[in-house]
This record gives sequence, structure tokens and C-alpha cells, in this order.
Amino acid sequence: LKRKEVACQKQKVTNLIYRLKRNGFIKQNPSSKGWITQKGLKRIQRIKINLLKSKPEEENEIKIVAYDIPSKSRGHRDWIRKTLVCLGFQSIQKSVMIGKNKIPKEFFEILHNIKLLDKIHVFTIGKTGSLEDYVHKNFPTSKHFDTMVSKCL
Repeated sequence: LKRKEVACQKQKVTNLIYRLKRNGFIKQNPSSKGWITQKGLKRIQRIKINLLKSKPEEENEIKIVAYDIPSKSRGHRDWIRKTLVCLGFQSIQKSVMIGKNKIPKEFFEILHNIKLLDKIHVFTIGKTGSLEDYVHKNFPTSKHFDTMVSKCL
């Protein structure tokens, strides 16, 4: 690289470091062990989240994601819902989503970091069909089906 280009690159790095310090993402002294602040770590998490949103991969299996997040963590609950929608999941109920897309490992890493991993349950569906299909397959005679339905009513 030419001297001017090198000087320009150094100035860009200096400006970037200044902005990161000014915004509270890094500490003043880069030689210390904890160079990135809590605010900086949260910003990194948001960047990871945006990366999650940009690359949903479809799989053959249907997944149901159910979660029960305490009301004190409402912001996290909203984030989980928005992220799953961005990954191509649809809401069945407020805290139950369904979709065919792969859930990236970064999503689970973030849930682990915010201590909500144990509040999320993912179910994979092997076979699909209606209740009527199930009954006709397992109870082939219509008489038996009618008897079963009448007992339920």
C-alpha cells in the first residue's frame, strides 16, 4: 500500500476507536483485561441478532417453539418472538411458534447468555396430518369411527 493509503487506514482505525470509546462500547485502557464494556457486549449481541435475521435456512422438519418467559423479562420475550418471525416462524399463539427453518446455534447461545435457555422448548414433528386422517388410518371401519365420535359427544 502507498503511504497515503496506510495513513488513511490508520486514521479510520483511530476514528473508529474514538467513536467506540465515546459511545461506551470499549474502555479507555485497551491493555486492561476487560477491554469491551457491558454496553459493548450488548451491542455485539444485537449485531449477532441481526445476522440471525438475515439467513434463515429451510429444513424438511416442522418445528414448534414454545416459551414461557417471566413478565419481568418482557423485552427478551419480545426479542425472542421477533427473532423467530425473522427466521420464518409463524405464531400459533403468543408464546408458540411454528416453522420449517433451521434455528441457528447463535440463537441458543444468546438464550444461554441471558439465562433463558431453560424457558424455551423446541419440538420437532416427524409426521403431519389431520385428526381425521389419524382416525381413519387407526380405526378403518366407519362404524368404529362413528361409535368413537358419539362417545366423545
